[in-house]
Amino acid sequence: MTFTKILIDKDIQENNLIEIKGDNFFYLTGVLRHKKNDLFFLIAKNYYYLMKIISIERDRVIAEIQEKRKIKDVSLRINLFFGILKGDKNDFVIKAGTQYSVSSFHPLIMKRTVVKLNADDRLKKRDRFQRVAEDMARESFLGFVPIVHDITELNRKDFPEGLKILFYEGENTRKLVNIKNDIKKSENLSLFFGPEGGIDKDEYEYLRNKGFIPVSLGERMLKAEFAVIAGITMVSFIKEGKIL
Repeated sequence: MTFTKILIDKDIQENNLIEIKGDNFFYLTGVLRHKKNDLFFLIAKNYYYLMKIISIERDRVIAEIQEKRKIKDVSLRINLFFGILKGDKNDFVIKAGTQYSVSSFHPLIMKRTVVKLNADDRLKKRDRFQRVAEDMARESFLGFVPIVHDITELNRKDFPEGLKILFYEGENTRKLVNIKNDIKKSENLSLFFGPEGGIDKDEYEYLRNKGFIPVSLGERMLKAEFAVIAGITMVSFIKEGKIL
């Protein structure tokens, strides 16, 4: 049986009945038409709960905990920087990255970005990406919602401290295995992927100066969106021996 999932960004008091209000109330009752005694999952930071609806009131649902399960802690914070892609490829990156426990997404305008976006378009896309991340975090029992940052130009972006890896199609010698010890020790990791047209030489030098280590994903020329998934998968396996 498939249960509805809702997510809240706070701890809950487990010794009391749980009150569901706001957007989650509307989602349960207005969109999905849940009734008294229906079951659903409530995801709240470190745990998720199987809940039973006790009553539905004018602006809230009262629910009771039936079962509690721990959400596995994520041992690596991944900050994903990527050149904006065409069409729904960006949604694919956000959905897959969220399932892989990416902490933050940083969509960028680069020299070879095909898509042209004005200020209004950037805001709308960013809001859409955030909704996609929220939906996928809920479906994946992630326990947190990744942050999607504003769409901006590469040269206006600040990068966090920690290990920085640039997946670059022009790199022929250095592979992830060559820096596996650094990955294993890392708790905060920034991964950078270019758009469909690749990374310009000046952008490559700029990122090198910002501390990014260029690596190759292998001999095959992957499409941009699949390169992102391959890179995150390989880093996760090196760090944990499995997907995060």
